[in-house]
Amino acid sequence: NFDLTISNTAGIKKLPREEVNFLPCQIKYTGEADVKDLFRATVRKEKDAQQLEEIEYAASFHGRALKGQFVPLPQNYVGLVCLREEVAGKSEKKKSVNWRAQSAFTNYRY
Repeated sequence: NFDLTISNTAGIKKLPREEVNFLPCQIKYTGEADVKDLFRATVRKEKDAQQLEEIEYAASFHGRALKGQFVPLPQNYVGLVCLREEVAGKSEKKKSVNWRAQSAFTNYRY
């Protein structure tokens, strides 16, 4: 658990908007990755059994096929993509963590 304080909510409106894809998994890798080459997403329309039009999101990650759905956030909510920054404390053992908002989103693909 952690506490989150947003000190400048007006700044959220100025953040660039991002398309967010959520992969519910853990990847044991801590280095940089060229996500545009490793994760490919496409959108295709398919019809269900009742002939209603639905949108299916298809993607691949390291060559493995994934299917997803579009998830809007509740009205008046905004998601934030944040960068973790460790800040040295007064003593060598104490560090604090700051989260700096990089971009915002109002929906995501899951």
